[in-house]
Amino acid sequence: MKISYNWLCQYLPTVIPAEKVSQILTSVGLEVEEMITTGGINGGLEGLIVGKIIHIEKHPNADSLNLTRVFTGTEELTIVCGAKNAALNQKVVVAPVGTTLYPLGGEPFKIKKAKIRGAESFGMLCAADEIGLNADHTGIIELPQGTNEGTPVKDILLPQQDTVFEIGITPDRSDAMSHIGVARDIIAYLNSHTAEKLQLIKPSSSFIANGVSPIKVIVNEGCKRYSGIFIKNVTVTQSPQWMQDRLNAIGVSPINNIVDITNYILHEFGQPLHAFDADKISGNIIVKTLPENTLFKTLDGKERKLNSFDLMICDEQKPLCIAGVYGGENSGITNETKNVFLESACFNADYIRKTSMAHGLRTDAAIRYEKGANPEITIEAVKRFLELLGENGSAEGEIIDVSTGNNEKTIISFATSFISDVSGKNYSSGMIDTILNSLEYEILQHDENITVAVPFSKPSIKIPADIAHEIMRIDGLDEIEIPKIISIAPSKEENEKKEFLKEKIANLLTAIGFNEIFTNSIANSKLYTNQNALVKMINNLSAELDVLRPSMLHSMLQSVAYNVNRKNSDIKFYEFGKSYSFSAKRFSEIPHLSILISGKTEGDRENKSKNFDLYNLKGIIALISSATGISMQFEKTENEDFDIAFNIYSGKNVIGVMGKISALAAKKHDLKANVFYADILWENLVGLYSQELVYKEISKFPKAERDLSIVIDKQISFDAVEKTTANCGIKNLESVKLFDVFESEKLGKNKKALALNYVFANDASTLKDSEIEQMMNTLMNAYILELNAEIRK
Repeated sequence: MKISYNWLCQYLPTVIPAEKVSQILTSVGLEVEEMITTGGINGGLEGLIVGKIIHIEKHPNADSLNLTRVFTGTEELTIVCGAKNAALNQKVVVAPVGTTLYPLGGEPFKIKKAKIRGAESFGMLCAADEIGLNADHTGIIELPQGTNEGTPVKDILLPQQDTVFEIGITPDRSDAMSHIGVARDIIAYLNSHTAEKLQLIKPSSSFIANGVSPIKVIVNEGCKRYSGIFIKNVTVTQSPQWMQDRLNAIGVSPINNIVDITNYILHEFGQPLHAFDADKISGNIIVKTLPENTLFKTLDGKERKLNSFDLMICDEQKPLCIAGVYGGENSGITNETKNVFLESACFNADYIRKTSMAHGLRTDAAIRYEKGANPEITIEAVKRFLELLGENGSAEGEIIDVSTGNNEKTIISFATSFISDVSGKNYSSGMIDTILNSLEYEILQHDENITVAVPFSKPSIKIPADIAHEIMRIDGLDEIEIPKIISIAPSKEENEKKEFLKEKIANLLTAIGFNEIFTNSIANSKLYTNQNALVKMINNLSAELDVLRPSMLHSMLQSVAYNVNRKNSDIKFYEFGKSYSFSAKRFSEIPHLSILISGKTEGDRENKSKNFDLYNLKGIIALISSATGISMQFEKTENEDFDIAFNIYSGKNVIGVMGKISALAAKKHDLKANVFYADILWENLVGLYSQELVYKEISKFPKAERDLSIVIDKQISFDAVEKTTANCGIKNLESVKLFDVFESEKLGKNKKALALNYVFANDASTLKDSEIEQMMNTLMNAYILELNAEIRK
């Protein structure tokens, strides 16, 4: 969440440097992840002045251009302008001759006297993007009519420089999802660490009821409190520049004064508001649910089928809005809106959470409502809206206020000693009272026991441990001393074998240039074909992350895509993770070791860099085999995720699968490069691993080597040759290696020649030539019989 420093300072009674604010926020549990300086633009709008168009006519030689005369306070300038929105008596931004402009995304240039289609022009009327203000190029900037000609534009349009804090909000801190909520924590910190007794500065708003509201509200269900007011004679216009600057600073785009004020109050108080075009409301407002599959068109133009649990804001004829989540297309504010009905409500969190998740509408309002809104500030937010609206509308009638259900505060009682027992630090009674009062808790009792009433702004505070946490975080978790003596029971190592093997393989892969990654176990269901086997999330946080991954592949491919998009295309990743599936009414959780390579190998003086291939991946698996002492064989198979796939075996035990990822799987992540991937079933590998070390004396007798070349069919793999060799059962055969493959039409159609190297050894004696020849003959006969091989002489 973004917090503006300039905005925040409005509620603090003393000036605190931005760096100090950052330290305090992190100390009280609102971790500042980033500080960004905003505001200010190139050139500072120097030389630009306010002008008034006092005459406008069509250019005699160009239908798309106008000739204007502009009064700048001291002189009249003739300026050729092509903007369609140029109009008589309009207040505009003028760049006289000699002014340097700094357009957004372009090079600076100086305004010169020019002749355009035969007409002289002594300046330029500017759009927002032409002066670097923002990306708007729909027309020239229209300034308020009250702006004086000749006023420097920098005095009214130059964005104020600001510091924006990017804060990591934990799910239990809905009270801190507003500038006032953050300011409350800062004041609590200052009061507990200094002798000052500071008070939060809240905006004050005056309101005097005038007559009776023309609209009534009926709440049937799902709403703790509903406040609202009818506002007549509304002028929909731009917001004041100061408000636009604050909204822009936190990443909220200004739209018009009505929408901007609702957004402003949302980020000021944390209270969502919704503005309806009152002239589109038929009769009274009714809060209720509608029948299943009722159609409703939302502000984004989409027609949605409602669920029976969706709480709706309706009039007496039709639905107007999905309560607390999203507005309706036919009741929204437009530039033609003349009357507004403003809603300030506190909806039940359960209703909002279900609806927001079901429709995939994760709006700012829904996120706040689903964590628990504050029913105490609905009327205060309405008054604040009227204050900010000013003369652009007037309230008609009293503020509507309908309360339902139990709106009593949560009461928590516990022994005073409980706080020190939980925290490990003795807090004075004065310190506890100061912190709780600053956080707006009501202390009902404080002697041997503490009883407090929890403010409505803190819906997550339920038990005594929550109060202890409030004391600890405001005082500072780093203020709790580490005890000099720590008593612990000796732990017994569990899964020692598994952890040892994990570390061994991780060290091996890291040593050969791999990076270990940790990817999200929650994935997008659209990536997978077998929807029935997916483990679906009940309360998914977004429509894109709705299932637990059934395989590690797509999680890793997302990481590859992220790196490739940032020009890091040579990738060597490994990950220890889990996949999840559902079958026969049972859930499964399977650990994996996944290995992925893509791009090119690292080159050196002797070897040039080359593209990774399947043999590189097989070589990595062979290294793992050698390091673990687990023999591994490969057998070609079919797999929908691979163009070429091989099952990995150790004897009859399946260890995993490896191969080249299919183009279809890669396309899901916009990957064009070849990706090679191995997925190892971790539990199977661990089951075959033995930590016992077997030592063997180095043989005193020399080894013997022989080479052999055989011609076989192209489709026969080297794995088949290895299996045939193993089946011969030659105990003195230490190894067989493939060192060359030769293909030629001279060998015969669909034939290839394999060059093999054999190493023979006997620890008891020196092998005789006759013994070696006998073993070689056994091998050759096996190749001829089982592989239909031809022995090359």
